Amino acid sequence: MDSTRVPLGGTRQELVLAALLLATGCVVTLQQLVQVVWETHPPSTAAHQIRKIVADLRRRLPAGLIVTDGPGYRMVIHDTAVDLQIFEKQLVRARAAEDDGRPAEAIDALTTGLSLWRGDALSGMNGLTVRTAAARADERRLMTVERLITLQLEIGEEGDLVGQLRALAAEHPMRERLLVLLMTALYQSGRQAEALQVYADARQSLADQLGIDPGPELSRRHEQILRNDPALDPRAATRAAVPTVRVVTSSSRPMTIPRDLVDFTGHDETLETLVGFARPDATALTLVSINGMGGVGKTTLAIHAAHRLGREFPDGQLFLDLHGFTYGRDPVDPVEALGVLLRAVGTPGEQLPTDQVGRSALWRATTADRSLLILLDNASSAQQVIPLLPSSATSLVLITTRSRLNGLDGTHSVTLDPPLDDEASAIVHRLLGDRHPATEAEVQALVEACGRLPLALRIAVARLHNRPKWTLSYLIGRLRREGRLMRELVLDDRSVAASIGLSYHGVGPDHQQMFRLIGLFPGESCDAYTAAALAGVPQERAEQILEDLLDSQLLIQRQVDRYEMHDLVRNFVRTVLAQDEDENTTAIHRLLDYYVVTAETAANRVQPGRFVTEARVRYPPQDVAPLADQAESLEWFEAERRNLLAAIDLAADRGHDFHLCHLPRTMAFYLYVRGEMHEHIATFRNAAAAARRIDEPVHEGLNLINVAIAHWYLGEFTEALECYADALAIAQDTNDTVGEGTCLGRIGIVCASMGRFEEALSYQQRALAIHRTMGSQAEQGNALSNISQLQNVLGMHAEAVTSAREAVRLLDGRDQPADLASALTRLASAQSNLGEGPAALATLTLATVPVQTTNSRRARAMLETRYAEVLMRLGRLAEAERHGLAALSLLGGLENPALRAEVENVLGRVHTERGDFTGALARHRRAHENADRIGLRLEQARALDGMGRAHAGLGDFDRAVTDWRAALSLHQMMGITGDDLAQRLGCLEQSRSAVSH
Repeated sequence: MDSTRVPLGGTRQELVLAALLLATGCVVTLQQLVQVVWETHPPSTAAHQIRKIVADLRRRLPAGLIVTDGPGYRMVIHDTAVDLQIFEKQLVRARAAEDDGRPAEAIDALTTGLSLWRGDALSGMNGLTVRTAAARADERRLMTVERLITLQLEIGEEGDLVGQLRALAAEHPMRERLLVLLMTALYQSGRQAEALQVYADARQSLADQLGIDPGPELSRRHEQILRNDPALDPRAATRAAVPTVRVVTSSSRPMTIPRDLVDFTGHDETLETLVGFARPDATALTLVSINGMGGVGKTTLAIHAAHRLGREFPDGQLFLDLHGFTYGRDPVDPVEALGVLLRAVGTPGEQLPTDQVGRSALWRATTADRSLLILLDNASSAQQVIPLLPSSATSLVLITTRSRLNGLDGTHSVTLDPPLDDEASAIVHRLLGDRHPATEAEVQALVEACGRLPLALRIAVARLHNRPKWTLSYLIGRLRREGRLMRELVLDDRSVAASIGLSYHGVGPDHQQMFRLIGLFPGESCDAYTAAALAGVPQERAEQILEDLLDSQLLIQRQVDRYEMHDLVRNFVRTVLAQDEDENTTAIHRLLDYYVVTAETAANRVQPGRFVTEARVRYPPQDVAPLADQAESLEWFEAERRNLLAAIDLAADRGHDFHLCHLPRTMAFYLYVRGEMHEHIATFRNAAAAARRIDEPVHEGLNLINVAIAHWYLGEFTEALECYADALAIAQDTNDTVGEGTCLGRIGIVCASMGRFEEALSYQQRALAIHRTMGSQAEQGNALSNISQLQNVLGMHAEAVTSAREAVRLLDGRDQPADLASALTRLASAQSNLGEGPAALATLTLATVPVQTTNSRRARAMLETRYAEVLMRLGRLAEAERHGLAALSLLGGLENPALRAEVENVLGRVHTERGDFTGALARHRRAHENADRIGLRLEQARALDGMGRAHAGLGDFDRAVTDWRAALSLHQMMGITGDDLAQRLGCLEQSRSAVSH
């Protein structure tokens, strides 16, 4: 490749090329390039523009330099063609030479590396991502210059360095390391007075501008020059290939832990746990790792704990920021960190070995007999921490980190979560003080807006204090505005977005992509299968990435194998990171396809025999959650319930009619079992409308049936009949004979609920005829079960027993427990009406197993009701009451007025049989209220009959007559016999007439 300068065509081309060069050999995703070019608010065409920019660069650059690779692009170029990579190789070469005691070769390598620089890195280029990389590179260059000059001074080449150091010190006046080197060069050149003047000027400048004194290294160099320390003469020093460990003892007790916060509050339990780890009788070094997401308060807690424990460690307490996640800085190298620690415990700088092995050995020897508390803040990895560990068994090392330090054996690991609501509220009250009185509602609103994150709370309240005209409610309003949260949570150099961004930029491209996609996930938490579908990767790979993101504190885990984002992290993804709309659209389609496929499988397990339709998805999932049986499928529905409902809303928002018409139907039976189907009438209506738009009449009819079931469940019988009529018309128009039979049977059920029993029986018989023609045993069994119930109400008890027995025969062994349980309870009811009480109890015992299998509270409540009814007729009143009360308990929280009315009526009869007419009246009145609310005539009549019995028992015959007349009128309206009722009413009226005469 020659050195010809190639015009790139514009700023955006330069930014893209810079990003690719900085990651030479690695894939840079399309999404990352969008962020490089536009940072926060890319246009909707951003991804398309990036592709055009790359195409333009390919035309301008030699062929084969930029290749498409998976989700992005990769720069294919030899290491020797990128100056930054040559520079890094020279640094590696220099370090190896230093470790081997070859300073001249190290100087040559550093000089060669620095010769590649022609000014600041990426000079003239803007953009946060590029400038951050440039800042890191410039810092690396300056540290290399300092290292080169240090080596040159060590071998006596001070003469030519003074001018260079004066220029560097003028350019970086606050960089004390350069001042130390300048003073050293002047002193070695025989210019002691000038060296001392450099110190005097620096001390004055630091005091005037920052209000601080010179640091330990600069002060120590000043003292060495004052006393003409021989160690400053390189000609008198010898450097050993393997450093000799010289332990410096000091009577000083170093204390470099930052000040504690006056307003520290919260995390009381975690604090006590930390304090409890410090044991005076420890036989080995105590390591405690505090991990948690950025801004959660790890450093604040660790500092507070260190102050609590200070007196337990008499030889000193040390603090070192390792800058594992600091904007614009690389993590502190262990060599540099060891130098800081050794100087802090009194080791003179001239006695420090230059390599890591030597410094680690000296550190271990120096700390062997000391009892120290060391706080290593902001660690990036176990590899950064291990060389810094002291050797003393009586020392304690507290480590704060965003990543879980899995490679640090023997560590007590504490994960710090955001504080609980009451703790977060206490933090806000302390921060507000007396300056901003606030109501509890306002405090809670601020806590909620800030996601309970201490950093966010401190920034928000600090902004409030800095703006006298603001009120707390005004601040909360700003935080709640769409897309403004991250921009509001910024104060000086503190920013929630920057804190999260450091963790985000610390993971690889695949992890960043998964992180972005999880941020778009519509639900609360997801498992590895769902994440795999989102990203289009195998489940094992997805799980590995999720676990890595969990270790990096970008995700949280409240349940095993489920992953979610903190609210502020999700807001960061959606409002700060650049989004690739093409990538998002495809990911959402994959997610919805996954849910359709998996939910269809789960629905078939939960409701065996349901009408199965083929759902052809565009992106068949590579892996789906294993659902072996009904229990696992119900558990899956339970875990994914909120996510599925959110996915349905997402499908509606994005116009995915295919998913909108299929997903709700897969959930229908599960929601029915939970007693929640009625809460989603609008969802099923939208599903039917979506099916109509994409011309899927079968699914339109099926979803209309679900709408009707939900209306029926609520007692909205007219609306239910209208939906069933529409579904029946669709089935007839499309020659869907099975669907026609289903609709006829369902219409019969609604007619029965309305007290139209003869009409209901006619519909069920028509449905049975169709199902017999189609040869569907399961549907025949359900139709016969419904017919049995109607025959029982109409007084045809023997026929009801026959129909129910046939239904049980057809349904038994078909893995349809809900239908079998229904047929058995109806058989028991018919047997009881025939006076076969013991046989009815035996039948109910058989029903227990399928009822338990359904895992349905409604089914269990129905079984308890039938037990209560049969036992009441047998005169076993205490047992009947116990079962009736159990049924009511199961119905607690369920919107099921029909079954509740039935239970109350049975319990009312129990009270009547005991002679407790007051209790009976209360029960029957509650039954009447429930039945009347939904127009359930049969239970209305039973309630009125019971109220009449109770009034008669209490001697209130006028009311008894009124109740019985109303009940008899309902019987006549429903076309069912009321002979016993009519006889009681006639007798009462006759006796009252005789008394009046």
